[in-house]
Amino acid sequence: MRNALAEYLFEVDKWRYYEVVLFGNSMMTLTTDMLKMVTLELVKSPVLTVEVRKNTQLRIQLLYNVALTMIEKKELEFAKELIKETWKSIEKDETLVLERIKLHYLEGYHMYKCREDEAGRKLMKEAIETFNTYKCMHLASNFEDHYEKNVKKSL
Repeated sequence: MRNALAEYLFEVDKWRYYEVVLFGNSMMTLTTDMLKMVTLELVKSPVLTVEVRKNTQLRIQLLYNVALTMIEKKELEFAKELIKETWKSIEKDETLVLERIKLHYLEGYHMYKCREDEAGRKLMKEAIETFNTYKCMHLASNFEDHYEKNVKKSL
């Protein structure tokens, strides 16, 4: 099943909203190599480079999720490239504040996993504090939980 899914997504000439949602909902079923290949196709896809806000946000969300998955799988170089690609998508629109804060956290998590412990933890804590400052308590709690489970437990 997952081979058929990866094959379908890899062979799509022009990604549409359907393929993007399908990929986003099924990415955890793909092997790491399949996930990398499909993600590279997604990055090149013209449907997600069009200046349509919904597409931009979907692109950012997918790149973020794949980058997080790659960090968890210790595919740190690929994750770094996805983080850079996500920043490129975000830098054009200053209103994407939530996405910027989440990416700030993810960048810190990546640094932490790359053994830049202090700098990584600092970025992660800054993101959590930003959520707290703006009374985004649910988001702050979710990111704090991630921090506690993945960083603090290993200190």
